[in-house]
Amino acid sequence: MDAVCYGFKLFGQIGSDEFDTVLSQFKSYGLAESTKSIRSIAFGWSRCYIIFEDGSCWKYTLNKEWVKLDNLIPADMKKTNLHIIDLETSDYLHLAVTNEGHLFDFLLHFSAPFPAKVKKASCGYEHYLCLLENGSVFVWGSGSRGQLGNGSLNAVEQPELLVPLDGLIVVDIDAGGWHSAAVTINGDLYTWGWNNFGQLGLHSEEKITDESDDSCITVSSEPQPISYFDDSHVFKQVACGVNHTLVLMGE
Repeated sequence: MDAVCYGFKLFGQIGSDEFDTVLSQFKSYGLAESTKSIRSIAFGWSRCYIIFEDGSCWKYTLNKEWVKLDNLIPADMKKTNLHIIDLETSDYLHLAVTNEGHLFDFLLHFSAPFPAKVKKASCGYEHYLCLLENGSVFVWGSGSRGQLGNGSLNAVEQPELLVPLDGLIVVDIDAGGWHSAAVTINGDLYTWGWNNFGQLGLHSEEKITDESDDSCITVSSEPQPISYFDDSHVFKQVACGVNHTLVLMGE
């Protein structure tokens, strides 16, 4: 599997030995596993991780070399066939998902139990989202900008069920800088959190020119349904940047 990358790489975070900004093929310089199939790639502001199909995980460093990351799985979780299949990272938060649906912080070696297997996880700047195979969503971390979606701006120290979406079957999630989004099995999209750049996609008939305007929603602490399109268009996937949101749609 080939990968193409583009962007700022002052820290070598897109796997190249050059430090300019350029569109290039993702290459695994000096990496013994370079002939193996890539399963997933995770990028942060100043780092890059790559996971191969065999579960091995590597990080590209400022020394322009790949370093294999051993012992990422906490000791109390280690099993013969347990390996990492996905990594999620932001500036300071890091999560890993295993082939058996476990979730843990691979730097702090923190893990938490869930009532079902983990399907996907995502890290914002200060919060986490976790999607289970049964379609439920769990959240924790800072809620200062409503990014947890639980109706509060308080922090949550342990993963808790996102009650406003309870009863819906969620199939995709993503965390932005301080906002979040989820797609349901019926093709509905929900967003919540900070809306300082309109990243929640909340429809308004009015043209907002002043962010201090009372009609401008800057924080939504609970999931809001997005309904720009008619019923013939459904949402399939969602991806959140720091202050923007992208969706993949179908009919």
